[in-house]
Amino acid sequence: MNSTLAVAASSRPCPPSPGCSRHRTTRSARGGVVACSFVAVAALGACDFVSDEDLGPETDAACFDRGVPAQPLVSIDRSAWPNVPQGEFDTFIVFDVPCLVTAVTTDAGRVTTVFECDDAGVARPLEVTIPAAADPVAWAAGDTVDIEHHHNEFGEDFGSWRDNLAIRRASDGAVLLASSNQERLEAETFAPLVVDFDAQRCAPADAFEGTWNLVLRFENSAGAVENIAHMQQGHLAPGAGEGVFAIDVGETREGDAYCCHANRHIETLVRRTLPQ
Repeated sequence: MNSTLAVAASSRPCPPSPGCSRHRTTRSARGGVVACSFVAVAALGACDFVSDEDLGPETDAACFDRGVPAQPLVSIDRSAWPNVPQGEFDTFIVFDVPCLVTAVTTDAGRVTTVFECDDAGVARPLEVTIPAAADPVAWAAGDTVDIEHHHNEFGEDFGSWRDNLAIRRASDGAVLLASSNQERLEAETFAPLVVDFDAQRCAPADAFEGTWNLVLRFENSAGAVENIAHMQQGHLAPGAGEGVFAIDVGETREGDAYCCHANRHIETLVRRTLPQ
């Protein structure tokens, strides 16, 4: 098969190329769309994109512009937790605490988990809502977990923020959920999974102009790898322990649409599920 990317037959449909409806595009050296070819994407088969150096990332399904999500992958109600502004951070909420799962509910395609946490002797609730995966999550009411969360919002002059969450089973430290919604990846959030990104695969010829997709690389402790791009989903065996990691990658892009430090945004959610 002569292609830069082949997607399994059971996979998502081929997306259209940005700016050219159902046709592929060519780009100038500065990354602007200059022409639409008349080879419809659908005519190429089940995402069997023909390799063509002139088209560059336009032939790679990972690089298609799928827009941005209407809401974050992970919603966290941290209203019961103290905010202690520090330096350039207007919002600075950080905690690493033991918690009890008190409820897990699914409604309208979202799973909400309610926790009761012990913050140095003070009981505080925490609520985490994520998209439902094909299979149920690997935790239930009555489970004990450890939760580490960082939520830092910079002042107006900086225009950026930090938000990551790690939930681990208390008995053995196994990852149940890990998420990041910020400009960088932090290894300890996902460990023992190793997560990195490829900023070059979808970059335009002129990387100083425009915005392009990033591709995240997930590797488990057994060495298995799953590559997942902006606004796509995938699965990966944990490497150890039960279940499967269902992985969502949300707004994960780089370029001049983002300010002000790394000029990128990385949003991803990993949760352990139990296939039925």
